[in-house]
Amino acid sequence: MAKNYMADVAKMLGVEIDEEFKIKFKDGVVTRDKYVFLDEDFRTSANGRAPFSFLHGLLTGECEIVKLPWKPKTGRTWYFPGISRKKVFWDLWEDDTRDYALYLLGMCYRTKEEAEAHFAEDYKKLTGKELKE
Repeated sequence: MAKNYMADVAKMLGVEIDEEFKIKFKDGVVTRDKYVFLDEDFRTSANGRAPFSFLHGLLTGECEIVKLPWKPKTGRTWYFPGISRKKVFWDLWEDDTRDYALYLLGMCYRTKEEAEAHFAEDYKKLTGKELKE
């Protein structure tokens, strides 16, 4: 049986398997629907088959991926700035108020390293002050 290249295609285009994104066309129009590469398919995130022409456009450079802010799935680990203790914390995503508040502020990170890299700017955004070590 032939090899499945979906994971390679997703990586080449700068997204991960199961990461939602939109598509921007040459004329600047961005799709309303979200799309996703799965292990064996390219679909709308609403689980409908994506048009082959969209995949063709991504592969030929006729259109491009518009990355969306990352949001963890329920029960998955994520990282965020802990302003009062001046360090990064992790938790499991629970779809609660704090989770969504930090997500909407752009302070929801996949890795500790990513959260640490943005800590100073997040601190300033939340406190209005420069971070002093």
